[in-house]
Formats: sequence, structure tokens, C-alpha cells
Amino acid sequence: MKALTFKQYKLIDLLLLSVLLVIGETVVTVAGGKWFPGQPYALSVAILFFCIGLMRWGAGAALFAPIAGLTFCLATSVFAKTGVELKTFAVYCFGNLAMLLGLLVFKVLGKEQVRLKPLYTIIYVVCVYLFTELGRFCVSFIFERDIRLLPAFLTTDALSGVFALVVVLAIRKQEGLFEDQKTYLLRLDAEKQKEKETEEEFADRI
Repeated sequence: MKALTFKQYKLIDLLLLSVLLVIGETVVTVAGGKWFPGQPYALSVAILFFCIGLMRWGAGAALFAPIAGLTFCLATSVFAKTGVELKTFAVYCFGNLAMLLGLLVFKVLGKEQVRLKPLYTIIYVVCVYLFTELGRFCVSFIFERDIRLLPAFLTTDALSGVFALVVVLAIRKQEGLFEDQKTYLLRLDAEKQKEKETEEEFADRI
């Protein structure tokens, strides 16, 4: 069987994560609208997937921004039976793209250090959360012209930020899960090569 190329692996991984994002976002949005209607906060898995996606694929995680936005809006309007205006689609689909600013954290702190050091992981997740909310606010401000929308976004999605932080801290040391995939695959290849050389050296001694 022919091995996957890196581009094929990346495409498959992004598609699988996108499917999980759609399922997760739909479930929590519908559950929240059904069981906790009218609450001043909301739970979303979008921030979590943004954090994981940026770590694994860098700018490739931009794919998750419109997917998360569309899923949230459609799940809210169709399943939770709450009306959603067209500007809300713009706020969440385009505003979510601001999460790409999280790449700046890697530039400053180092991608591998963000994965390995708990404090850097916390800073990274908090920054992705803040950048995402700032992006949503900026797009929303175009329509509403109300500065009070910023604290509204921050408080409403605070639970989502906490959820993302807890999960990322829990999975950051899992093999290859919260890790740059190019680095991860190169590391695996190096380990296999070293293991092969060790076996050959042992065989020669025999």
C-alpha cells in the first residue's frame, strides 16, 4: 500500500478535525439552547479546535474559522430554534479568523515551548481566546457601533475559554495530539531510523 504524502495526511487530518468540530459545536449549541435557555454564557468547542488546529497546522487552521461560525449559527437557528440574522453569520465566520493572530504567540514564545511549558500553554490559549473575541467584536462593531459589545463577547464566551484551557492542558503531552505535525512526523521518522540502525548494529554483532 502506497504511503500518504504529507499534503494528503494534512488534508485528511484537517477534514477529520473539521467533522469533529461540526459534531461537537452542534451538540453543545443544541444542548445549551435546549437545557439552559436564556443563560448569560455559552459553551462552544470552537476555541479548543482553534488552539489545537493552530498548533498542528499553523495557518491551515483558518479552515476552522468559517466552519465553526457556520455550524454555530445554523445549529442555533435550526436546532435551538433561535433566529439568527445574516450579520451574525458575518460576525462568527469572519470574526473567528482573528484567531490566526495566535500564531504570533508561537513567534514570541516558540511553538515547542508552548506545548511543553504549562505557563506558556495557558498564555497561548488565553491569547487565542482573546484574539477570537476581539475579531468577533470588530466585525460586530461594523454593524452595531457599540463598544459595550466587547465585554459582552468576553463574558458570554468565558466558559468556552476555560473549557479550551482545561482540555489543552490535559492533552498537551499526549503523543502527537497537541504538536506541530511536521515536527511530529519528522521525530517519528528519526526514531524509526534510529531503531533500525540499532537493530542492524545488534545483528552485525551476532
